[in-house]
Amino acid sequence: MPPLLSFSLSRRLRDCENEECIENLADQYIEFIRRGGEDQRWNDEGNTELDFDKSYTFIDALLRRLIDTEIEPRVLLMILERDLGETHPVVLLLREELEEEY
Repeated sequence: MPPLLSFSLSRRLRDCENEECIENLADQYIEFIRRGGEDQRWNDEGNTELDFDKSYTFIDALLRRLIDTEIEPRVLLMILERDLGETHPVVLLLREELEEEY
């Protein structure tokens, strides 16, 4: 199957309305990056508390799934920084999580 050209993580995360949707999104995103896809750059439209809550749930789901992949958390952070930018809530929360671990 050819690599996906775009994923729109930021938009799709905002569209999720429950934890199951966010967990499915984490599965889809891991598959997307394993295929070598690059996401669209995120456009900061003002983050709400809900954006951070969804981002935290997404990071939690993503880190639990990384155990079953060959993707290192630091590599994931670099990919997310490339795809979303350094100020996206997902990137900020993952960076904070990794700094606490190391």
